[in-house]
Amino acid sequence: MDTVLHCASQSEGAAATLLTSLLQVLFTTYCSISSSSLWPQDYGEIGVNIGFGDYDFIVVGAGSAGSVVANRLSANSSWKVLVLEAGGDPPIESEIPGFAMSFQRTDYAWNYYTEPSDKECLAYLNNSCYWGRGKFIGGCGAANMLMYFGGSQIDYDTWLNNGNTGWGWNDVLPYFDQEEIVTNHFSHYDPLEYYLKTSANEMGLPYIRNYKYVNEEAFTNGFAILQNGRRMSSGKTYLAPVKNRENLHIVKNARVRKININNSRACSVTFMYKDGQEYTVRSNKEIILSTGPLDSPKLLMLSGIGPAKELSKLGINPKTDLKVGRNLQDHVTIQMFFKLNNYSFYENQLDSLNEYLVNSSGPLSSINLEGFCGFIKINSTEEYPTVAYYYSKEPKNSEFSIDFKPEIAESLRQQSLSNVILVAWVTILRPKSSGFMELRSNDYRDDPIFHAQYFEKREDIEMLVEGMKFQLNMLEMESFRKLGAEFLKLNLPDCNQFTFKSDEYLECYMKHIGNTCNHQCCTVKMGPKHDPSSVVDPRLSVKGIENLRVIDASVMPSVVSSNTNGPTMMIAEKGSAMIIEDWS
Repeated sequence: MDTVLHCASQSEGAAATLLTSLLQVLFTTYCSISSSSLWPQDYGEIGVNIGFGDYDFIVVGAGSAGSVVANRLSANSSWKVLVLEAGGDPPIESEIPGFAMSFQRTDYAWNYYTEPSDKECLAYLNNSCYWGRGKFIGGCGAANMLMYFGGSQIDYDTWLNNGNTGWGWNDVLPYFDQEEIVTNHFSHYDPLEYYLKTSANEMGLPYIRNYKYVNEEAFTNGFAILQNGRRMSSGKTYLAPVKNRENLHIVKNARVRKININNSRACSVTFMYKDGQEYTVRSNKEIILSTGPLDSPKLLMLSGIGPAKELSKLGINPKTDLKVGRNLQDHVTIQMFFKLNNYSFYENQLDSLNEYLVNSSGPLSSINLEGFCGFIKINSTEEYPTVAYYYSKEPKNSEFSIDFKPEIAESLRQQSLSNVILVAWVTILRPKSSGFMELRSNDYRDDPIFHAQYFEKREDIEMLVEGMKFQLNMLEMESFRKLGAEFLKLNLPDCNQFTFKSDEYLECYMKHIGNTCNHQCCTVKMGPKHDPSSVVDPRLSVKGIENLRVIDASVMPSVVSSNTNGPTMMIAEKGSAMIIEDWS
């Protein structure tokens, strides 16, 4: 039987009318957050009906990099540009900072998992870490935690010193400056920030408000890609504003299956439209892959570009023999959970949603703890920061069920029954370890195989242990003592043989709890002609294949010392300028 709710008293009509009007306004505001009118029209149905024809440039992927490339190339009205995007428009949750990660494990994401391991991800189901990637316009830039940093000077000077001409610090700065992304600080303030900031200051670390490049030790509220409480991804700031250019066509729900190569020249792209009919579209000038560090190498290998022996075993005719999928780098992060015995916190989600819909403000206009983070040097001899700290909090009675093994999730839940949980995410910035990825089969629908190998190098383990000990030392500062902060001992039987908080315990802990920052990169490594481990040259052209470039985070020779979204857009700006220069 349906339940009908009635007011205790009757209404004469005015109040009910006002309530109906209020609900209508709220609903309209909610729907307008990510209405279809904000995004480019899907050219797919038109192309199906009249034929797609040829294009000068085909850009595969409308994510952080692809949106930039499409904008810059289509600025030349004589060039016809096609963008093929595997997803559609972003969900509403993507636009609201407070819901940044809620679409994960849905159809709006590539729901990838690492291979089961006995050395990492041990606290998670199947000993496997979840690597979710955005599958819609804006890509991972519309799916991440909105943080914007540009890396360190040492990152780019290292690229240059390894033979990547034109990619040094002074070379890339102009392209950061010309990025059209909108960045601001989060406007909401969480009281817990005060204690974190004060504790960092007691540890001798400064607070720098406007901190963009990770060139010095500091704590900060990082810049974020947002404006007026809304996310401002490159899909919104680069692609959407030029959606009506007559020479630019965007096809949504177009999953590229293969790059077709004839006589060492990339000539066309074959894709499935809405998982139905297959189409092939020819390029007269170039094909640009911008599908990200996990999907660009996958597509290259499916097209015969990669390790020749492995491709042959899968029945793929190799066109080249390149180290595609190797050099897989990421920022592994260790969640440290602290119970705050002297801190109360209550946040009504309905009140937060109302405040956001009415004023675009409040907790939902920000990510957890407003992007408060820190960058430190573990050793005094280091010139640049080597470890980062990000923070979040979980209210009382939180559920910790996502991907944790049941016994670990339950031990966390029990300890959060009456206390707020502060989470410190300890992250190594320039890891020595690297993994690799390979195809599972020659079927484009099958997910690749990912080997993270986060703790392959002993140096990374030792640096993370020191980074975790720094965070534990913050507990001894006066501000943390006021909060009654207590490092939680989780249900990790493998670690019980070690003294709690000892170096051995922390090493065991990290191998269980360590997971991704979703900063995967470097799988289509850029390098000079003489570098046998590289796949693209410093002009981002695939070695041995004409008219094919890769422009996204996969071309990084090594991971940058920060979140990768800003540097990815820089690569797209610089790569676009190279294409324009080459074809003018």
